Amino acid sequence: MKSLKIYISLTTIMLYAMFIAMFRPEILQPNVQVVFRIAFLGLTLIYILLTTNIREYWNVALPLSLCVFLSSFINYKDGLLNYSNFLNGTLRAMCIYCLYIMFSKVVKQKGAHALLVYLHRLLSLYAIISVISIFWVVRDQNGLYFFGSKYTTTYLLIFYSGVTFCLYEDRIKQSLYYKIKYLFIYLIVGLSIAYTGCVTGVVTYAAFFVLSFAGDQIKRILTKPHVVVLCMIGALLLLLSLQAVLQNELVKDIIINILHKDMTLTDRLRYYNRAAFVIQNGNLFWGYGYASELMRSNIGLGTNLQNGLLHMIAEYGGVTVIVLLISTFYLTRNNFKTAYWGMYMALYTFIIASIVEVSYQLVFYSILFLVHLLQKEETAGYYGIGVTSYSTKRRHFSVRWKSI
Repeated sequence: MKSLKIYISLTTIMLYAMFIAMFRPEILQPNVQVVFRIAFLGLTLIYILLTTNIREYWNVALPLSLCVFLSSFINYKDGLLNYSNFLNGTLRAMCIYCLYIMFSKVVKQKGAHALLVYLHRLLSLYAIISVISIFWVVRDQNGLYFFGSKYTTTYLLIFYSGVTFCLYEDRIKQSLYYKIKYLFIYLIVGLSIAYTGCVTGVVTYAAFFVLSFAGDQIKRILTKPHVVVLCMIGALLLLLSLQAVLQNELVKDIIINILHKDMTLTDRLRYYNRAAFVIQNGNLFWGYGYASELMRSNIGLGTNLQNGLLHMIAEYGGVTVIVLLISTFYLTRNNFKTAYWGMYMALYTFIIASIVEVSYQLVFYSILFLVHLLQKEETAGYYGIGVTSYSTKRRHFSVRWKSI
């Protein structure tokens, strides 16, 4: 089998550092996690400042990261957000910004496929550790696995599945061996998600699998930017008709007899009924700020509003949601011939999850940026890596480790 040699560089190390800063072990104490994130993000920022042209500072991630920062800053200045949450909100904004810049640097220096390989290498490690923590370590007293809650763990596993499919898509289609291999990976991940008890994860991961069989016509429709944005908005508007949907006998049968859940969707209807009150008592434009205690107090039943855009409106405000939708439209503009369907599979899985979960987090932004950068890839040779075999039509390669 021909191979793609990937050499370790400073850019690669900084990419890993940034990734670890974003998806750090949640089993660490909260204060240690903050120090951990500040240290690794600090290194990444220094590297960015020393190696980035001023024009590259103005990129598509800047408006969204600024909105996340301004939301927390405005509420902190008004005395509605404590310093700890303001700091975490600032770090979240920095993560979004650094994420795009580092992805862009790798694509510019080494090519989009190299970025996929790097991420696959990292996510494979994360997936292995997550699966081990699910089946062997189980959960700690706070209900956390190694990298966080069952939802965070599920999102990382879906991200891993999307990158894997994207990387080996052609081979999966053409080789029985790769079909069996990918199906085995899918089953391991699916069983792991099911074992956490995350019903939303099971349903959305099933949707992820179904999307892998989509025909070209469906792909052409779903890769259109206005369709992606409309689906995101639809996941919010669906709440308006949720009561009527839940009265359907088939839906009732699925919820009660198959998913073994109650008709309140594990109390989600109560969250939705309080949403208007929560939003009205906050800043409609800038929300409550990142992880606001005041917002949680107004919700009264839990920590979030159990819907992607609904929670973003409450936490970051209407301005941030509008910026997210505009950014999504821009980032998903593409030429279908160069589309990487595996990343769209993951993207739509998160959109589906947003109906009943807060899935628009760092993993979602990672996928969104990847969709954009992968589709901008030129089929020229890579810079800084040795390619022994490469085809502009078929993305066939493997990674061969090389001693440094």
